Amino acid sequence: MYVTLLRCSLDDWFDEPSREELLEHVLTRRFEMLVGPADLEGNVYSALASEVGYDRATSPENFTKPAEERQRLERALSAAGIDLTDLARHRA
Repeated sequence: MYVTLLRCSLDDWFDEPSREELLEHVLTRRFEMLVGPADLEGNVYSALASEVGYDRATSPENFTKPAEERQRLERALSAAGIDLTDLARHRA
């Protein structure tokens, strides 16, 4: 079910985002996801929307286990020299 929701959310992206646009999207959605539903709108739908928004930065087929795929992606970004935590701190 989650993979289906994620795949449908990708239909909204008509143009291929630039590296900067994609990174900005990831940082924004990651923050929303980590803040949690209590600080957003207080419901599970908001939390799910935040997760889908964050996860759509990659291929939906890898998200049968979302938490594991997020960790894998964040490690890969770190290995490529992109520290999401540090970038998020500098955005604030």
